[in-house]
Amino acid sequence: MYTTTLVGRPIQFFEDVSQLLYAMRDAIKGHRELWFSGMLHGNISPRNIFIVEDGKYTGRLIDLQNGTIYKDVVATPLDGSHRDEDYQLLTMSMENMLDVNISKDQAQELLNRHGHFGMVMFYCVNCLNKGFSREAIIAHMFGTTSHAVESFPDVDRATAKSEERLTGTEAFMSGELLLPAPTLYGKTSQNRTHNHHVIHDVESFFWVLVYLCITRDGCRGSRRPELGPSLLDRKDLHLRRFVHCLFDTKSHETLIYTKEIILNAPDHFIKSILPEVHPDLQCLSTLLEEWWRLMALSYLTYDRLTPGIIHDQVLALFDAAIEKLAEAPPHGADEKRTTTPDPATQQSPPTPGRSETEPSTQTGHWDGSPRRARSSPPRRSPSPRRDGSESPTPNPNPGAAPEFPSSKKKRTDNEGDLEERERAIDDDNCTSV
Repeated sequence: MYTTTLVGRPIQFFEDVSQLLYAMRDAIKGHRELWFSGMLHGNISPRNIFIVEDGKYTGRLIDLQNGTIYKDVVATPLDGSHRDEDYQLLTMSMENMLDVNISKDQAQELLNRHGHFGMVMFYCVNCLNKGFSREAIIAHMFGTTSHAVESFPDVDRATAKSEERLTGTEAFMSGELLLPAPTLYGKTSQNRTHNHHVIHDVESFFWVLVYLCITRDGCRGSRRPELGPSLLDRKDLHLRRFVHCLFDTKSHETLIYTKEIILNAPDHFIKSILPEVHPDLQCLSTLLEEWWRLMALSYLTYDRLTPGIIHDQVLALFDAAIEKLAEAPPHGADEKRTTTPDPATQQSPPTPGRSETEPSTQTGHWDGSPRRARSSPPRRSPSPRRDGSESPTPNPNPGAAPEFPSSKKKRTDNEGDLEERERAIDDDNCTSV
């Protein structure tokens, strides 16, 4: 849900796939509760989602002090007066275009949501041209009615009374908010002004999950080695380019262009982004694809009811993903271990503020398989010193603890550079506007 106290650890340090799913789902639930209470968070990012395991909820949304409070609401169910000709035209057009017969009540609901028969047809044509199936469009448009939705904040009416202050973490903000007008997704929308709407926060949650799936080294609590300061393999260039263009760049134009391509091109996300998901997190590919389709359809068909139903639509995807993972966890993933952990190997989870380059404290992969041990460098034989004296002989008792001048672990230059790079990336991603 949400909290005003800083407890737990950032979501980057999730320990298994189930924990990641529950943390994201609970944070979205908290955002929904805040939204229907009259508050829009406005700054969704990985550092504002914490994992707290207190027996009730796994995820917590923090940084509430920068949210926006709204007093005006959109009353539900939606109402409106329309001509009989509009009902007839809409009914015939839906039958000809989508091959679906709708009742007068359904037609009235669509007219109340979109305002005019022509807008309904415009959105349907737009979705078909983007490659969405008739079944997907019908399910999206008729999935719920305004009678089943409680009143929610009226962002446009409230913002018209005072100048809105744009906030957010740029790397995870909707590309639409970085433009001077709402023309990025779906080109135009008669039902959405250029204000920070709730759909933009939901899109930020989407980018957070994409970020975690393509930049984290599985469930090991660190950034992928392929994204280190030096290029290890040329095949990683594709991944590095996407991470840079989506999250690490400081260029507004690059962020806008990349997000527009992903949300407006049906095949781009599936063919280009999903293959870059970490192998240990590929079980989330279906959730990412379905969430991407939901966001694309929601922008293309945005209407007066979208702010009141977008949370429930996303939460339904998470519930399905959690249920699927519980029924058939890949390779034993996320099964709670019933054996007693070895006190000698069990260590505390990473704490906030810890460098992501520090070694993971886990003893195995998220799927329960043993982690491959690092190979130790060969031990060099003693060599004479410059003054002619013998070098100290190796410790005759290998099982004894080695003697060092300091108890602190000596870090290599490469580890120090990587830690500095990670810290710089975090600073870049957490730049607010």
